[in-house]
Amino acid sequence: MPKKYFPVMLLLMFFLQSFSFASYISLNTTTTVSFENNMLLVNVRSQNKGDESAHNVQAEFFFMGKRTISEKKQELKVNEKIVYDAPIRTGVLSPGQYPVILILHYTDANQYPFSALSAQTVNINSPSVISDVFGKSHSASFWKEGEFKVDLKNMSDIPIKAKTTLFAPRELDTQNNPQETIINGKAEVSLSYKVRNFSALSGSSYQVVAISEYDSNDAHKTAITPGTVIISETRTIAGIGTNTLMLVLISLAIIFLSLQWLPFFKSEKK
Repeated sequence: MPKKYFPVMLLLMFFLQSFSFASYISLNTTTTVSFENNMLLVNVRSQNKGDESAHNVQAEFFFMGKRTISEKKQELKVNEKIVYDAPIRTGVLSPGQYPVILILHYTDANQYPFSALSAQTVNINSPSVISDVFGKSHSASFWKEGEFKVDLKNMSDIPIKAKTTLFAPRELDTQNNPQETIINGKAEVSLSYKVRNFSALSGSSYQVVAISEYDSNDAHKTAITPGTVIISETRTIAGIGTNTLMLVLISLAIIFLSLQWLPFFKSEKK
C-alpha cells in the first residue's frame, strides 16, 4: 500500500475504534414474588454487568394501585450485586392472578437518569389461573411522540370487560391511559396509546408493558403484553437524513480509495 494512504487508513481506524470504547451500564435483574398471609413478598436481585458504576439505584413496585419504593443505593460498582426485599401488605383479595410491576431506577456518573421496567404475575388464593385474553404489541419508533398499539384477543366464548394499563419507564409519558374495553367472545380489539418522549436519548430502546385485568368465573385474571418503544431522532441536512447522508459519504470514500489504489495494484501486477 502506498505510504501516502497510511494517514487516511489510520484516521479511519481511529474513527471506527472510537465507538468500541464507549462505557455502559447493564443491570441484570431477576424478580421473584410470592403471597403469604395477606402479604406480598417481592425479592429483587440485580447485578451490574456493565463496565461503569450505576448510581442512585432504587426499585419501585406497583401492585393493586399501590406504589412502594425501596431504599436508594448511591453506587453499584461493576459486577456488584444488590438485593431488595419488599413486603407489601395487601389485605384480603379475591382468588386469581394479579400483576406486579417493577421499575428499576438508576443514573450514570453524570447523573443522567435511566430506568428499566419488568412485570410478572402472582397467584393469590388460587393454585393456577389461565387468562382467556391473549395480547400482541406493535413496536413504536419515534422521536418526540408517537403511538403504541396493542391487539387483544378473547379466546373464550363470552364477552370480557378488561382494563388495560400501559406501564412505561419514566423517560416516557403516556396519555389516554388506562383504557377499558369489552372484547366479545372469539373476537379481537385494538388499543392505541399516545406516548411522548420526556427525557429519552436518541437511539435508545425501552421496554413497555400493557397490563390487561378482568374478572371471570369468580377469579381475577391478568394478561401481560410486553412491547418496545424505540427513540429515533431524525435529523436532516439539505433535506437529506443524516443516516442516509452518512451512508452516502462512506460509500463515496470507499469508491475514492478504491480508485486511488487501482493504479497501485496494476503496477504490482506488471
